Amino acid sequence: MPFAEGSSLLVRNIDAFGPALRNILLLGTEAGLARAIPDCQPLMDGYEGFAVTLPAPVATQSAVIEAALPEGADGSNTLILLADADQLVLKALHAATGFLKARGFVVNTLYARTLFVEPVHVRVNPIHYEVMFNEAGKVAANLRRGHYLEFGTFDGRTFTLAWHSMAKRCPWMRFFGFDSFTGILGARNDEVYADGYCSNRETFEHNWRVAGLDPARCTSVPGGFPREPGRTGPARASRHRRRGRGAHRLRCLRGGQGGA
Repeated sequence: MPFAEGSSLLVRNIDAFGPALRNILLLGTEAGLARAIPDCQPLMDGYEGFAVTLPAPVATQSAVIEAALPEGADGSNTLILLADADQLVLKALHAATGFLKARGFVVNTLYARTLFVEPVHVRVNPIHYEVMFNEAGKVAANLRRGHYLEFGTFDGRTFTLAWHSMAKRCPWMRFFGFDSFTGILGARNDEVYADGYCSNRETFEHNWRVAGLDPARCTSVPGGFPREPGRTGPARASRHRRRGRGAHRLRCLRGGQGGA
């Protein structure tokens, strides 16, 4: 099932980060932190933990965030958590933390996005992703071949659903995530906000561990992929995958840097 409550997600983030984790930084508005602090503060004992209230306009508060970073904080030892469920505030928080993502920090949300940590109940409605991935897994299992390719990974939510739908029944299958990991390339000015993309490569790969995926079977592939996927994406993927049985591709393509 997907999970979204802050305490559960924080525990999984801590476990996924491992022993290198020293600092946890909660960022949000006053309203967002009022929900997050009681949920998370007891779990932050033993770490340099800070909750930073950002005034409006939130998107312009990068200097406040920079000043709140503990000495020596970097992407290898510090977890950044955006503690708000309001989508507009979340966009602003992503914009304010763009400089951290550029420096390799893991930046995750506490409430607004969910990952999948186990197989989900398959609903009857055929348009749901869990139905599509379940059926794709059946086809690949019958053929005994195929790999999963996703174009536009966002924070990894759909990627984790694909894994839990297909990985067990298709043990040869490898999973490839293609993205710029820096936002939507070539977008118009009215389509994006400065530095407001959701996940860098570090966060995407961190979320594999949060959701219990096997990193040995997963590969992130950064780039712009300007040509059609059949000539560009899979050609690059082929350099990453092992040769032998299962060299055929199960092509589950999604466009853009958007999530499910």
